[in-house]
Amino acid sequence: KRYAKSVSYARFQQDSVFTSLNYYTREDLTYKDLEPYFRKYNDPIGLPEIIKDLGNGNLEYQGKIFIDHYIYEEPKLDFGWTLTDDTLTVCGHPCHGATATFRGRVWKAWYADDIAVSSGPWKFSGLSGLILQIEDSKREHVFRAVSVRKGKSNIKKVDYRDFKTNRVWFNKALKEYRMNPHGAVEASGIEVREIGGNGTDRKS
Repeated sequence: KRYAKSVSYARFQQDSVFTSLNYYTREDLTYKDLEPYFRKYNDPIGLPEIIKDLGNGNLEYQGKIFIDHYIYEEPKLDFGWTLTDDTLTVCGHPCHGATATFRGRVWKAWYADDIAVSSGPWKFSGLSGLILQIEDSKREHVFRAVSVRKGKSNIKKVDYRDFKTNRVWFNKALKEYRMNPHGAVEASGIEVREIGGNGTDRKS
């Protein structure tokens, strides 16, 4: 009732497995125990987790770049929604339309008043119901709900001993890592070796 959380589907799968293992209340589990699940439910894009405080609207981001975890915060965002007469049914829920301009893009959203949670995918919020579909005018980014179901556990806030930073630095560092992941590995001092090989360093 207090928080909303936006994560990649791979991270959602991890969270479901960890909950079934009672990970959040056990102290005997090691990284070695969990490594198979990190590998199986891997998020190749590395999208940050976004936790929204439904009370004050503040956002908290937890992201990972290579092996390091980072955290930064943003105050409540004002999207300046304009309500429209459009309607759409998404996952069986009747939705109303709204538009907004945010960080250089024009967005069209459909929100469900019968799900009275002022939130949505990614950073979006500020409408009287849950946003079940939203896209930018060029359709370069499209979020559409494919299932709506009630969760069986509370939202978990995991302490990764994150490095505190800000949005500009994190986005820049994440872009550099995606462009040159091998460079990040080399800079860390970690040796990359062929799996099952003879122990020689991989150079490419």
